[in-house]
Amino acid sequence: MKLKTEGKRAMANKLQQLLLASLLSAPTSLFGATIAEGDCGDGTVWNFSTDSVLTIGGTGSMADYSARLEVPWYTPYAKSIRKIVVEEGVTHIGNYAFADCRATEVDLPEELESIGNYAFRYCHNISRIDLPASLVEIGKFAFDQTNLDTVFLSAETPPTIGTNAFVNSSDINSDIAGTTSNVDELAFPFLAVPPTAIDAYKEAWPTYAEGIVCPDTIVKEFTSLPTVRDGQAANRQTWVYDLYGHLVRQQPEDGNSLQGLPNGIYIQNGKKFRINR
Repeated sequence: MKLKTEGKRAMANKLQQLLLASLLSAPTSLFGATIAEGDCGDGTVWNFSTDSVLTIGGTGSMADYSARLEVPWYTPYAKSIRKIVVEEGVTHIGNYAFADCRATEVDLPEELESIGNYAFRYCHNISRIDLPASLVEIGKFAFDQTNLDTVFLSAETPPTIGTNAFVNSSDINSDIAGTTSNVDELAFPFLAVPPTAIDAYKEAWPTYAEGIVCPDTIVKEFTSLPTVRDGQAANRQTWVYDLYGHLVRQQPEDGNSLQGLPNGIYIQNGKKFRINR
């Protein structure tokens, strides 16, 4: 009986060791079972798993594609992707790589050097993204028509940037009743850059100069700001903040709370507005 018990314990221990070894040998981003995989460059590979994670691994540059339909995961999986993980070793994200994906999270490697044209175009569910210090180039329309609220850039030297790289990020509301003609039709996210590099970014990226800020002072949770005071509807108030969270105006909700404010970016009812008269 004792020998049988010891045998069972030994077998259980061996199974545990095999399970642990298999988990440790698996890439950390691929705990979901693989649905499909393949090459996406000379030294890079892709994997889409059952937990809706698209992972790009390997070394070097991803391939550049000339259209979304050429991307190997686009037709079958783009609408199902919930997270994108680009692993360390990958230095370039290809043209159109993640266009029209439905991901809400993006993890980028510290070694990333460039982001291709249209790479994240139409990624409407991404609201924030961190771009590493190694980045030296952002392609044209790379983040066009996303829902980006804030882009955090770590590079001290501004990367070269293509045409309309951040244009039409839809989080800034440009449709304000009664003031439409005074509001810039183009929308941009906040660009949080190293404090010592603010002037350099504003000079290198004049199109986005108004939205370039220091990450230490930017308001990161706009929805936490108060919008309506309790009480009778006729006495409700609306609050308008600058991009640092300072209250700049308080008045009845039915009034035009943005009228007369100087040019700039403001936060009202949890949304950002750009005034450009």
